[in-house]
Amino acid sequence: MKPPPFSPSAVLTICLTLAGCGLPSDEIQEPSANTCAAAADCGSEGACVATQDGETRCVATAADLGSVILEVRPTGSDASFVFFDAVNVVAASENGLLQNLDLVLPAPVPVTGKLSAPGLSADCATKDGTLPVDVTLIRRVEFSPFASRFKLPSTVKSADETAAFSLSVPPGTYDLYLQPRPLLERCAAELPPPELVTGLVVADGVPHDYAPDEMSEVVELSGSIIVPGLAGGLDGWVLEVLDPTYGYVISNQFLLTEPGEPPLEIKNFFYHDTTDAILRLRNAEGNLSVHWALDALDLNSDHVVELDLGDLVSEPLPTPFTARVVDSTGAFVPSASISIQSLALTGSTNQNANYLIQTSADETGTVTVELVPGTYSVTIVPDVLGDATYFGEWEITAELEPFGKTFELVVQPVLNGVVTDPTGAALISAPITVVPSQSVANSYFTRALVDPEPFKRQFAALSNADGSFGLAVDPGEIDLAVQMAAETGYPWSVLPSFKVDAAKLKPLLDVGEMQVRYPVMLQGHVSDVGMALPYAQVRAWVVGASETGDGPLIQIGAAITDANGAYMLPLPPGITIVDSQPAESAE
Repeated sequence: MKPPPFSPSAVLTICLTLAGCGLPSDEIQEPSANTCAAAADCGSEGACVATQDGETRCVATAADLGSVILEVRPTGSDASFVFFDAVNVVAASENGLLQNLDLVLPAPVPVTGKLSAPGLSADCATKDGTLPVDVTLIRRVEFSPFASRFKLPSTVKSADETAAFSLSVPPGTYDLYLQPRPLLERCAAELPPPELVTGLVVADGVPHDYAPDEMSEVVELSGSIIVPGLAGGLDGWVLEVLDPTYGYVISNQFLLTEPGEPPLEIKNFFYHDTTDAILRLRNAEGNLSVHWALDALDLNSDHVVELDLGDLVSEPLPTPFTARVVDSTGAFVPSASISIQSLALTGSTNQNANYLIQTSADETGTVTVELVPGTYSVTIVPDVLGDATYFGEWEITAELEPFGKTFELVVQPVLNGVVTDPTGAALISAPITVVPSQSVANSYFTRALVDPEPFKRQFAALSNADGSFGLAVDPGEIDLAVQMAAETGYPWSVLPSFKVDAAKLKPLLDVGEMQVRYPVMLQGHVSDVGMALPYAQVRAWVVGASETGDGPLIQIGAAITDANGAYMLPLPPGITIVDSQPAESAE
C-alpha cells in the first residue's frame, strides 16, 4: 500500500497534539513548490534544472555542506542501512548542483550458530545436545539514530527439534548477545550465564557460522558482603555482572538472602570474564542499584571480592518525602510524569550507587517518594500544554522536613520566527519541528551514573500566511528545522544546537528569518538484491562540529521512494550554527 503524500493537515494534527499551532485549520494552504520555467526564475543563486520526477526546479549553483551520511530504512523494518560519506557536497556549478546517486542495499548475510550443552537433561536441552538461546545482534552504531538490533527469540519447544539459530543481517561489525533458555520450565539445572561476543565481522556475501559451538569459559566470583541494617533486609536483592557498553547481564543472577550471621557469603556466582566489566547490586524493585568497576574490586585478579555495604542505606531511611508540582501561578499540576535519579548519595559505598524512581503526581499535583540522603536529578513532564518540562535538582538530608517541597514549572518559552523562500517571500504552511539535539554516544556506565538522559519532548507547528510562526518549546538544547517535504522541491532549513534557557517569566526567543534556500538535489533509485525498493525512507545526516571531531548527528533531509524505488532528496547547500541570544520577557 502506498503511503499518503505530504499533508499539511497531518502536520497540524501533530502540532495540536504536541504543542499547539498559530494557524487555524480553515486557513491551511498547500506549501508552495520549487518550480521554474527558465533560468531567470531562479535568480543569481540557482539554475533551472529538470529532475527525474518530470519537473523543472531551481537548484543551487554553490554549496559547502560537506560529507553527507545517507540512511535507508525499508518500509516495515526497524533496521537501517547506512551509507557513510555517501556524497560530499562542496562544489560550484553554474549549471546547478544535481547529482544522480543510486543506492544499492547489500544482500543480507546469514549468521548461524548453536550452543552445545553437554550433560544437561532432556528438560533443559534438545536431543542433539544443543541449548535453546535468545539471540540479539547489535550493529556497532548502537548509540546513534541508526541503531539496529536483530533479535531471534528461541522458539524451540520439543527435544526432537534443533536449537540452532539463523538470522540474516546486513554486512557489518556486530556484537552478539546470547541468552540461554531452558527447553522446559521444569529444567532444574544451572544454565550457562548470558554472553556478549564483541567484534563479530559479517562480511558481504560470506555466510557466517558462529564458532565455537560452546560458550566461552566462565569464572566463579566469590567473596563476601557486609550487609547494612536495612529495614526488610536484603531479601530479593540481586547481584549480577554487566558488560560496560550496553549494560547486558553476562552472569547468572546471585539472589541475596538475609544472612544468619554477617557477612553474606558469595558462592556459585559465575560470569564471563570481560574487560571493564561492571558489578551491579540492585534491590527487588529495581530502583536502587550500586555499580562497581569489577577490576577495582578484584585487585589481585583472583575473582574474589569483599563488598562492604555498611553505609548503603541504614535505619531509618529510606524516608518518605512529599512534594507538590505547581505552575507559575501557583496552581497545582496534576498527573505530571516524574523521574528522580540520584547524582550523588551520601557514604563511600553510595558514590557508586544509583537511585531511580519513576512515578507521577496525583490529581492534586502531589507525589510521595522514599529517598535516601543525597543529590537527585529531577525531571517533571507536565500532562498539559503551556507548562515547560522541569529539569532541576533535589537535595535530601537526614534533617530535611519530609513535607513541603514544591517544584514550580515555568511557562514554556516561545520561539518566534519567519520562514521565507530563496527570494525572501513568505513560505506558507511550512512544517516547523523542534527535536532535542542528538547526544554524543556514551556507555551504559556513563548513562547510569554520570550523565542520566532525561526525557525530552518534541514539538511541531506550521507557518502562518505571512510565513511567521510561534512555537512553545521546552528549555534545553534543540534542533530547530523547517522540514519541507521532498515533493515540494525545497530542502530543509536547519538551526542545530540552539540553546533555550528557562525563565520564570514567559520568554520570547526570536530566531529571526529561517530561509529555505535552493537545494543541492540528489536523485536516483534504491534497490535491494536487484529489486526496486518502494516506499523506503531515505534520510540525510551530517556530523555537527565539536572539539573532538565526533559531534552529534544532525538530520538535514528526508524523502520516501516511490513505487519504482525512485527518490528525490533536496539538501540544503549549507548549515550555519548560530549562538542563541538571551530571552526577552513577554511580560
